[in-house]
Amino acid sequence: MKTTETVVSPPKASLDGVRRGRMIVGAVMFAVGAVYTAHAFTLPMGTTAQPGAAMYPIIVGAGCLVISVLTMAEARFTTKVTGEYERAAPGRGRFVLGLGGIIVVYLLLLPLIGQYLAAALFGAAAVGVLGTRPWWKAVLHGVLLGLIISYVFLELLGVRLPAGALMGG
Repeated sequence: MKTTETVVSPPKASLDGVRRGRMIVGAVMFAVGAVYTAHAFTLPMGTTAQPGAAMYPIIVGAGCLVISVLTMAEARFTTKVTGEYERAAPGRGRFVLGLGGIIVVYLLLLPLIGQYLAAALFGAAAVGVLGTRPWWKAVLHGVLLGLIISYVFLELLGVRLPAGALMGG
């Protein structure tokens, strides 16, 4: 007569909806952060006394990579954040897609019209999507954002942002 032993392994922690979603977000952000950081290294570094255009994007890209790895590790190795995925309220998808579209348009316009004008248009569109009415208040907020960005970078930091191809930059 043969005897067989059954080895019982501990159950693997399956990823529920929330944890799986966090893994996906972490992986996507890692890919975005890797591409962003790789592109940042193509920009001029400058010196410690006068940092170049690459300094801030490298810091942001590295932060994105670290946060994405931490997000994936939390989703995989902890059970603090669990549960089933809940659908967003009706209309929220349109809101998120609107903001995503505004960001894409901003990135496409940036090389053409420059940081200052693109920031003003981005600010106006974003504030408009966020619900500021009437439209002139959204435009006013966008123009103020452009002016504040100009002041901070030119006067306080001494950094000239790109003017864009159409603006002679």
